[in-house]
Amino acid sequence: MDGGAGSLNLAVGWNLVGNGHETGFDVSGLFGDSSLVTSVWKWIAASTKWAFYAPSLSVQTLTDYALIKGYEVLSRIEPGEGFWVNSKLDYAVSMPAGTAVASSSFSATGSRPLGLGWSLIATGNTPTPTAFNNALSVTSPAPAPLPLNVISIWAWDTVATKWYFWAPSLVNTKTLQSYTTSKDYLDFTTIPNLPMGTLSPYTGIWVNRP
Repeated sequence: MDGGAGSLNLAVGWNLVGNGHETGFDVSGLFGDSSLVTSVWKWIAASTKWAFYAPSLSVQTLTDYALIKGYEVLSRIEPGEGFWVNSKLDYAVSMPAGTAVASSSFSATGSRPLGLGWSLIATGNTPTPTAFNNALSVTSPAPAPLPLNVISIWAWDTVATKWYFWAPSLVNTKTLQSYTTSKDYLDFTTIPNLPMGTLSPYTGIWVNRP
């Protein structure tokens, strides 16, 4: 899920990854090799649509296919955006460098406020889910109970084909561990980033806002 600095390690299958740096990039430049990549997808929360790219398709075929399916054509990944990569092989991608995207930029008063419902994002300052949730508060929150700035946060483990799950409401009721176990979800404290348990700049996360 997270390689070294500037390196994104992809595994065979569906990878939920992100661009947690303040530098955007052209999708075809990083994922344009059809021998390595089947497709790339980005969720556009404002229009509740998927944007889609496949390196095996010509520009015109891609445009026609997206139109038929009701997708947007995916050309760029911007700072703070999460995205899916369907990889054919295990391989590493050199990601553009840049200033880390601050978690607070997703707050209501930040530069990229999250709307209600589902957003697919990436943050660059390696917070825990708790720290990310707290960073969405307009004023500094009390230590407990946690503010309900999100309903839930999700990340995907490609190798295990399982979801990481976190919800502040369950933290407050001390039932998060029992819930994740009952649903066979993964505990975010075990996500293999540096430091362990944090959201790396290359971790794509689904955030559901109330």
